[in-house]
Amino acid sequence: MPKRTVKGDGKKQPFNMRTTAALRKKIETAAGKSGRSLVQEVEYRVEMSFHHEERWTQYREIRDYTNDVERRLAELRDELASIATVLQVFMRNPQAPLATAPDERAIIDKVARNGGGHHG
Repeated sequence: MPKRTVKGDGKKQPFNMRTTAALRKKIETAAGKSGRSLVQEVEYRVEMSFHHEERWTQYREIRDYTNDVERRLAELRDELASIATVLQVFMRNPQAPLATAPDERAIIDKVARNGGGHHG
């Protein structure tokens, strides 16, 4: 049965654990280097594991956002290349009817629908 704990912020609560001799030695070495007690070293390292987990979550969110931005930039580059193609055709022969080829008409229609930008 678990021991009764005293409620209160900042109060230390008992947390007994068993570990291997090898892990205990690592913790003792780290505690000696850091100047912390054995218990303080364990507490510090557990806290840091939560901190690292939060950082990895933030990293993944930023990575996903960056990937979305890069995908959208690639789409915009493609749209600009298409628009440039239509403009080149028009500049060579300004008197020609706009969108003489079906793909040019599709590009013009898409630009007209989007107002020249992306809305969705």
